[in-house]
Amino acid sequence: MILAYRLLLGLGFGILVADQVTKAWVRATIPFDTYIGYDSIEIIPGYFYFVHVGNWGAAWGQFEGFGWLFSILAVLAIFAIGYFRKHLELHRPWIQVIFGLICGGIIGNLIDRVWQGFVTDFILNVIPIIGYHWPVYNIADSAIVIGVTLYAIESIRADFQDRKKKPQGSTKS
Repeated sequence: MILAYRLLLGLGFGILVADQVTKAWVRATIPFDTYIGYDSIEIIPGYFYFVHVGNWGAAWGQFEGFGWLFSILAVLAIFAIGYFRKHLELHRPWIQVIFGLICGGIIGNLIDRVWQGFVTDFILNVIPIIGYHWPVYNIADSAIVIGVTLYAIESIRADFQDRKKKPQGSTKS
């Protein structure tokens, strides 16, 4: 049975390793609570930096202090994906890729929450022309956002195809 989900497991593991290795590198290289400044690493001057901050909340630091709740939700999400695998059509390779991204990201951030009590974030994008700093994020966050976006697109595409196949005069929903 495990072999049937090798794409999901392989990509999920790859995301998890990349996330944890980059976070370990950031923790070893950049002092904690570094934003743009002396200790940050400028990748593209004025636009892209590596910094080192902790996120005690959810996306964009919202709901700070509820890390324990997000840890519980992460575990529940992983179990729900496994339990509803047939409904989610995890036998399809493309869906396995999508959920590999999502699961790898969820587990990567869960490890941080359990181990440190917060998530290590380090990627900072800036749009200098309007003075906007995108909230700091990490590889796990990126994988989750990409996976959820792809799943939404896939769901809309599948729904559109189902509607095209339905006979014109049908009133059944």
